[in-house]
Amino acid sequence: MLLLITGHNRSGTTLLQTVCNTHPHIGLTNEFGALMALHAPAGLHRRAMVRRWWQAQNRPFFTGASLWVDWCYHPETGRKQTGTPGCLAAKLTRIYMLQNAVFLSRYLRGLRRSGRPLADPVAVEAAYHAAFPRARIVGDNLPDYMFRLETLVAEDRLPCLVMYRDPRDVTADVLQRLRPAPAKGQQDLRRWWPAEMSAAETVARRWVQAVETIERFAGQIHAIRYEELVTQPGPVLERLGAWLGVDPSGFDGRLIRRGGGMGNYRRILSPEEVETVCRVAGTAMERLGYGEKDG
Repeated sequence: MLLLITGHNRSGTTLLQTVCNTHPHIGLTNEFGALMALHAPAGLHRRAMVRRWWQAQNRPFFTGASLWVDWCYHPETGRKQTGTPGCLAAKLTRIYMLQNAVFLSRYLRGLRRSGRPLADPVAVEAAYHAAFPRARIVGDNLPDYMFRLETLVAEDRLPCLVMYRDPRDVTADVLQRLRPAPAKGQQDLRRWWPAEMSAAETVARRWVQAVETIERFAGQIHAIRYEELVTQPGPVLERLGAWLGVDPSGFDGRLIRRGGGMGNYRRILSPEEVETVCRVAGTAMERLGYGEKDG
């Protein structure tokens, strides 16, 4: 199965992808972007993936536990290879660009071996399985898929898993990450995110657009509320396992920090910024049950 995870930036998609990667039958990349170039000629898709790798520089395509990073099975024999360049880079040097390059080489080899002229879901799934030979479910997490969901949900072989979160916390996290001097230990994301995400009003408008997309395709996706994931992970992961057709006990819910990230906006946003978010997104917030006193 080929799976995508998406949601507005800072909605918890990386947390969800990390938890999914703890399952022994799931192997997902983080912001690899393979599904952005679906149905392109195979050669064009390969060039797009190489360009994506180069642009990522030392930003890893994996987070937390990963079938590929931790096990590094040989794509043909399935034997564990703890001494591969990718594993050594990940575990010893933290040169993630090398780790990504080893993964990319396996992905491109799998794409070529699929023999398909276009990078359709069948070819992309085959490419992923070349890198994740033990995984039944493979795919990618990328917030940018959110704004291509209308096209992606129409694919027959591409289940869509979507996260959403209180827009005040989303806005707070986005603005905090885009300030001129990111906090110690935080990645400077200004080079990756669109310039329009630099003010509370524009972030709130993008969030509304994302929510309207989720509502429009509610019957074709599996949506998870961030606040429910971090307060009641058990039931959420049970439903997710049933939807994916895997044993939910395979997910390691211990990675989820209970209540983590809820209400952060109170210490990050100014009262004026909170008012702006509620003014722009208030109607959509009410539909989703986000009251002014929530969080």
